Amino acid sequence: MKKIIFHIALIFTILSLFSSCKESEHNITIAKSIDFQTGIVEVLFTLKGLYYDNYLEKEIIYFSDRETFIKTFNLHGEQIDSVPLTNVVNFFGRKPTFIIPFSKDTIFCGNHFGEIIIVIDHTGNIFHSINIDNILPEYLQGLGSFQYFLPYQLTTADKLLLRIHIKWFDLMAQKNKLEVDFMEQHELYCKTFHEIPYILELNHIFSDTIGYRIGLCDFYKNNFADNDASMYETFFFKEINGYLFLLCSTNGKIFKIEIDNFEILKEIEVKSKFTNLKSSYTYEDLATKSEARTIGELFKGVIGEIFYDKTVNKYLVIVLHSVKNKEEFEKYDGFNYRSFSIIVYDENFENPKEYKFDGNTYHTRNCFMTSEGFMIQRKPDNLNIKNYGTQTFDLLKFN
Repeated sequence: MKKIIFHIALIFTILSLFSSCKESEHNITIAKSIDFQTGIVEVLFTLKGLYYDNYLEKEIIYFSDRETFIKTFNLHGEQIDSVPLTNVVNFFGRKPTFIIPFSKDTIFCGNHFGEIIIVIDHTGNIFHSINIDNILPEYLQGLGSFQYFLPYQLTTADKLLLRIHIKWFDLMAQKNKLEVDFMEQHELYCKTFHEIPYILELNHIFSDTIGYRIGLCDFYKNNFADNDASMYETFFFKEINGYLFLLCSTNGKIFKIEIDNFEILKEIEVKSKFTNLKSSYTYEDLATKSEARTIGELFKGVIGEIFYDKTVNKYLVIVLHSVKNKEEFEKYDGFNYRSFSIIVYDENFENPKEYKFDGNTYHTRNCFMTSEGFMIQRKPDNLNIKNYGTQTFDLLKFN
C-alpha cells in the first residue's frame, strides 16, 4: 500500500513539474527521489552541501543544525557519520555560520563576521585555527570581515578564498563617525567599499607561516558607481573546472576568473524571460525612501547558483524570480520557495534554455550537483511526526 501511495505521489509531482514548465520550451523529468533523515526541520542553505572525499573515495552530502552535529550521507541517503559541534560552539561562544568540509578529518568552521577560522576532525576535535587579522596588511586589519558565503569543496585543503566585507560599526568608529547622520555614514561606507579589494586568498594554511594574496582590487570601481549602495550586497563565488566564478546579484552578471592571477576572463550577462536581474540603489535612496533597500535587496530577481553538470557538459544557472511586495515575499518564505528558473548553457555560455518552476515547489537554495546530475530539495507538503527531520531531494533531468 505504501508503495502505491509513493508512486501516486511521484506521478503527481512529475505532472506538476510539467505544468510548472508550460512556459518553457523543454520538459523536466524526475529520475529519482532520495530521502535524507537529517533530524533537522529546515536546513539552512549555508549549512549543507556536497564534496568529494579523497579518503573515502566517494561523494559526500552533509547537513548541519549549526549547534549539535554535522551529518554526512552517501548519494543514496544512507548516513555515514555524525560529527559533534560541541567544541566549535564552545570555542566561538555561538553557533558557526559556515561549515566547509574538505575531507572526513578536515572541516573548516567559522563566522561571517569573525576573524578566526578553526579546523576540526570527524570527532569534533579542534586541531588548527587561523587568525585572519594577524595575516593581513595593516591597512586592512580591523577594517573588514572576511566571508565565505557558501560552503564548497576547495581544490586544496591548504588554500581558502574569502570575500572582504567591511564592518559598518568598526569603520565608523575608526573614522570617528558614530555620531554623524545616516546620510554621511552611508556615503563613507560606499566610498570605502569602492576602494577596497574584493577577494582574499589564504595559502599554506597548515604551515608555520600562512601566506595571502589580495585579488580583484578594482572590481567595485569597474562595476559600480561610488554611491551605489548595492555594491555591498551579498555576492558569492565558487571554483568550477579550475576557474573561479563570481555571481554578482546586483547587475545580473557572472564573472569567470583566472584563479592564478584573479584576471577576469569573461563576463556572462544572465537574462531571464521571467524576471529582471538588474537593480541598484544609492545612499541617497536609503535616506529618503524607507523601502529602497528592501526593494533593492529582497524583492528583486537574483542569480542564486551556478553548477557544472559533467554528465552533459552544461552549466546550470539558477535564477530566483522577483516578488511584488512583502506579502508575496513572506508567502514564499523569503528566497527559499520562490518561483525560479534554471537556465542551461553550453560550455561557452551560449545557447541558453530556460526551465521555469512555480513557487512553493522546491527549495531554491538547497541544491547541489552530483556525479549523477542535479539534485534539489522538494518542499514538504506538511511537517508532521512522520516526515519530521526528513529532506527529500529530486534528481532532475532536463530534456
